Amino acid sequence: MTYPALFVAVAMLTLFAAHARVSAQLVRPPPLITHAVADHALRSLHITGTDFGTLLPTVNLADVSLGVTTFSDTDIVVTLPPGIARGSYWLVVIRPEPVPVSVQVHSLPFQVTLGAVGPPFSHKSVFAPCPAGKLPISGGVLTAGAMNVTDNGPETASGRSGWRGGVFNPQVGSSDVVVIAICIAKPSP
Repeated sequence: MTYPALFVAVAMLTLFAAHARVSAQLVRPPPLITHAVADHALRSLHITGTDFGTLLPTVNLADVSLGVTTFSDTDIVVTLPPGIARGSYWLVVIRPEPVPVSVQVHSLPFQVTLGAVGPPFSHKSVFAPCPAGKLPISGGVLTAGAMNVTDNGPETASGRSGWRGGVFNPQVGSSDVVVIAICIAKPSP
């Protein structure tokens, strides 16, 4: 191989390696909300989850953008608007990604209930474990009737990874809640 041909081959490999590094940055999982708790006295909402990012996220409750007071990759605290009505709302976290171009990555909608709604509710939570050697990438809660879905997210229980889902409902029965875990093989180190 001549010197110019070797130079071209090394330059091409360098370009492909740089593209692979940029591509690897683009496959970061979307934000995942695992829990949200309102503090009505402070008029704030504390959101926990994963992959919120290191840049200021946008948090939408229904169609209202909330003011972010503090955030990290796993926690966000936002201010609730004054006079917000009691009820259930869809919550979405939007992570900005500046590289290679400005894009926004949205979480799946997470249902959160603000204030007491109706009579006292009972809580039913179900854990769906992944098979040995697998990790959850997604999951869901199937319910009978109109139930308020809570606790929808990945979890590790008794050394097993899986997906936990739950509902609030006054007459929840064991057959009323089905949780599904979508699992993949653990990546090798």
